[in-house]
Amino acid sequence: YAKVTDMVKPGDEIKVYVVGVNDAEGKVVLSRKKLVAMESWNKMKEAYENKEILDGKIIKSVKGGVIALVNQTQVFVPARHAALRFVQDLDKLLNTDVRLRLIDMDERKKRFVGSVRSVLEEEKKAVEDAFWSSAEVGKEYTGAVKSLTSFGAFVDLGGDDVGPVLVVGHEATHSHVADADLGYRKDR
Repeated sequence: YAKVTDMVKPGDEIKVYVVGVNDAEGKVVLSRKKLVAMESWNKMKEAYENKEILDGKIIKSVKGGVIALVNQTQVFVPARHAALRFVQDLDKLLNTDVRLRLIDMDERKKRFVGSVRSVLEEEKKAVEDAFWSSAEVGKEYTGAVKSLTSFGAFVDLGGDDVGPVLVVGHEATHSHVADADLGYRKDR
């Protein structure tokens, strides 16, 4: 636990929340923690309403997902929303920094649900769109062959963000290739 003297010094101005007043004894109960929690809730609620992207950190794995700490508030992230692709062992995500969007809010219970996947999908689409908008006929690209089929090869031109592109078998070489597998080497 932190000491009060580590948080404030005599003469410091701080904001507090009035928890209770006892007029008979002349006592007022104040809380800084409650005020911070209320301010954090209001920021999170505004972020939810505006569909903002927030920075957080995965702090624990729970049944059905993970908990991310965002603006001093715990946000539940369901397993299907924890990454771009399904993660079997959610403990692998612990202590990772994430960007997420709040997708649900329970005002009565003061809880939020977030999605890392929605942000990653949006970022991936932006990279894809940028690539395809600059792709042009006659321009040369280098990529790695990811998989082979009887009709051609899927070539990765930009990592996971662009995705594999099909190169039809007869477009890969000047000579005739009876079987597409003979015209390519995987992961080249």
